[in-house]
Amino acid sequence: VEMSQSELYRAAAQGDLPGLERALDRAPDLSSALHLAVMSDSPSLVHLLLEKGMDPNITGAGEQTPLHLAARHDRYKMVDVLIGAGSKPNSAAVLGATPLHVASRWGSRQAAERLIANKNVWRRTALHLAAEHGSEDLVELLLMSGGAIDALDNAKDTPLHCACRSGNVGAAHRLANWAGGQKAKFHVTNNVRKTPLQVSESGDSDGHRQIVVLLRKKMMLTR
Repeated sequence: VEMSQSELYRAAAQGDLPGLERALDRAPDLSSALHLAVMSDSPSLVHLLLEKGMDPNITGAGEQTPLHLAARHDRYKMVDVLIGAGSKPNSAAVLGATPLHVASRWGSRQAAERLIANKNVWRRTALHLAAEHGSEDLVELLLMSGGAIDALDNAKDTPLHCACRSGNVGAAHRLANWAGGQKAKFHVTNNVRKTPLQVSESGDSDGHRQIVVLLRKKMMLTR
């Protein structure tokens, strides 16, 4: 495993897409590989790691995310890719430095321009937030008030994706069973090509497992 991890990091740092694919088959530990891929300035490598399940907000030395690294070195293409995949532009590293702070400190003009343009990157509705963090009653209230059940944020997550990510069983039930208007779409994919079911399958809590059962049943009924 140590050898495959070494191959993984070397391939990511060198921008070697075939080598990265081979190493990923043998090394389950993806830690820090995304940071290295960002430095390679290769969108293909970064997309591959994200599709393999890498968290775009994973932190490395100094609590820096891959977006911090892209900002420091003016990897503006990487800024676009990471933000599109859900990287948080306001995430704080050591001493509270955001990616924009880092870009400003190191004179990374093009990265800074993109971070400024995307300062409202999440574009999440109240229903997205309630689905991820709130109560099922609040989700129902927002739906009854006309909240768009399939609204997309900048990562192309629907409210159901958000409920699945956090393991919010009650919210997932309300969204999946909503019959007061437009119904939730179970097969829609986000920026990393995951359906709500696939997002919930990535979790390991009881809530995630209950949502998996719920969505599998709903998807069978809607075929």
